This record gives sequence, C-alpha cells and structure tokens, in this order.
Amino acid sequence: MSRWLILLIVAVLLTTLTNAYDSLSALRIDNGCPNPGVRMCQYVACANGGECQETDTPRCFTCNCRIGFIGEMCETKQEIKNTTNLCEFQPCQHGGICYPISNNDFVCQCSPSTTGRYCEQIVKKNPCDSRPCLNGGTCIIKNNTFECICPSQNTGYKCEINQLTSDVCSNTTCFNGGICHASGNQTYCYCSAGTTGRYCEDTLPLNPCLSSPCYSGGTCIPSNGTFKCLCSTYNTGEFCENFSFAHPCASAPCLNNAHCFGVNHNTDFYCYCGYDRAGRFCEIEMTYKPCQYSPCRNGGSCITMNDTFRCECPPRTTGYYCELNEEL
Repeated sequence: MSRWLILLIVAVLLTTLTNAYDSLSALRIDNGCPNPGVRMCQYVACANGGECQETDTPRCFTCNCRIGFIGEMCETKQEIKNTTNLCEFQPCQHGGICYPISNNDFVCQCSPSTTGRYCEQIVKKNPCDSRPCLNGGTCIIKNNTFECICPSQNTGYKCEINQLTSDVCSNTTCFNGGICHASGNQTYCYCSAGTTGRYCEDTLPLNPCLSSPCYSGGTCIPSNGTFKCLCSTYNTGEFCENFSFAHPCASAPCLNNAHCFGVNHNTDFYCYCGYDRAGRFCEIEMTYKPCQYSPCRNGGSCITMNDTFRCECPPRTTGYYCELNEEL
C-alpha cells in the first residue's frame, strides 16, 4: 500500500470522527440546558402570575401558568368554553390531582407539602432541612419543631455552647438575638436572620418585595424601604387586590365566597365555587364528602373532620396521607 493511500485513509477517518463528535455535542446542547449552573428563575418573570420552574431543557426554565393563561411565558389568555369537566382547566397547583365530583365542581388531592382549595399553600418544610444543630449535633423532629441531640462536650438549644470553653463567652455580648460561640480562646457571634457584624450589631436592609405583596400579577417595585404595586388594566388598589371597572368581576357576581376569574379576554367571568357550592354564580348548595376518593395511602383510615379529613395511619407509617414509611 502506497504512502499517499495510507494518508488519505487516515484523513477520511479523522473527518468522520470530528463530524460525529460535533453532532453529539449539538444534540446534547439541543436537548438540555446549556448553562445548568445558572438559576434562570432569578432573572425570569412569568406573566400573569405564572410560576417559573427551572428545567433541563434548551430554555433552562418553563412557566407553570395560572388557570386561564397559556403560552411559553403565560402571556396569552385562554378562551374557556362550556365544559362538563372542570379538571380540564387544571385548577390544582403544585402537582395536585384534580377529581371531578359533579358537572360543576371538583376537589384537589394535594401533595404532602401543599394544602388549600387549589393546593396553592405551601406547608412548612421539615425544620431539620436548614441543619440548625451546631457542633455536630443531631437534629430530630419533635412536636412540629426540632430538637438537637448534642455531643458530650456541647449543650444549648442548638448545641451552641461548648462546655469546656463556655467561660470564654462570659465577656462577649452578641446583639439582636445573636449567640456566642467559642473556638479555643476566641469567640464569635452567630447572628440571627437579618443581622450582621462582629457582634450582630448591624441590621441588614430587607427587600419589601420578597413576600410578593402584589396580587393579580401586579409588579412589585421597591422604593426607599417600602414598595409600590404596578397593576394591570383590570386591577386597582394598593396591592392590586381590587378589580377595576373594566373587569367583568368588578360587580362581584360570584356568591358564597367563590373566586371570580375573567375569561374570553375579560369579556366574561367564571366562578370557581367552594367544595359545597355549584352553579353559574355558585348559588347551588352541595354536599361535600372529603373521604369520598380515599386520599389516605398504605391502608390508612380516612376520618371526616368538619370540612376536611384526617388520615389515621397504620403502624410504621406517617405523613398527612400516611405516605411515609418510618425507619426502624
């Protein structure tokens, strides 16, 4: 075989491998997030109250839209037509499962971390998730809060006191609820949220918009320690909590504390009734059975309590729906 023929074969093989690598790289970029380390939801605001969720997609995020809105950014109002299954509108939030209980009503089965009519309220997280116990202490859940089991040389609510060097903190004052810690002959202050400084003497400025005070998709703008809500055309009020005269819900057509939503580009309204109401204006009284769809898991017994239910779990299971297995 001649030298030139060998060089030609090598060149063809290198070209084929390079093209294959480029194709695989392009496929990976097209199918996944090109910058997975960037928290895109810190910079993206979904329209009309949509909730931003980071995903491993080319856009790196998706918008979970509220009822009545669609589009990549929840920018388009959805035309809601007559239907006999309200679950088609996906009213249950945060992964809740919708069950129709009549032609005009539904019930949401929420995950253990959410509650509310539409699973819109987040249940308080595990108090041990923030790792509150210091100096190697072990965190356990007790009576909806936490308790720290400390090593032999430590004590205190969070195992913050070293019994061998605790006298060092007697001459150190931590302000604003700060806790003194000793490391050898040195001390430092463990500051509470919102404070900083060597002795926790400084207060950090708080962002008034962190609590999302503006309703109905209003935009919160911080200004000089306070905030202002910029409302849409159809809302008004300090917190955008009221409907303007242009909104079809301004006359409060929904009865019995039902929620009113504008539909068909705000030319009409739709009433989301409570579990015990139905009808165009939620004027029809119904009977609600919270245990009807057996929400308790792992053989748990459902017990009706006024307008809600409680799951009585069998041994070695726990959780709101008996969905967790206790470790031995």
